[in-house]
Amino acid sequence: MLPLAQFQRVLYALLNNDVTLAPLIQGVFDFIPQGEAFNTLQIGVPEFRNTSGIGVRKVSGSIQLNTWVRGTTRGKIAAYEIMEEISRILRNAEDDFVLTNWKMIAFAESFSTVLVESDTVTYHGVMRFQFEAVENCPRQ
Repeated sequence: MLPLAQFQRVLYALLNNDVTLAPLIQGVFDFIPQGEAFNTLQIGVPEFRNTSGIGVRKVSGSIQLNTWVRGTTRGKIAAYEIMEEISRILRNAEDDFVLTNWKMIAFAESFSTVLVESDTVTYHGVMRFQFEAVENCPRQ
């Protein structure tokens, strides 16, 4: 199984430590505490499936990132700017994912949109990234 705790730590570090993204958001969260100030970025739960073949262990999967923006007169533009920074950070990020016994061979954005929540003042950015990883140690 892909080491999901390591995967999440690497993804969090990439996003949380970026100096261009930091001023645009209040924080990067796994779970957003109730009452947290806007603008926020939430790392969703990764989904993956075993795509192993003979002689190679491989997983393919996806992860969703959510942004919430409120309290701006700029509307969706603020959400788009945050999402553009996330795309920049994670574009071709496979080499940044250092995982014990696994090598990330692909990490790419596959979907993004901005929705208006039912309160009509909160913009919800949704981004999905696809990934593939192979086990890089031979089985005995």
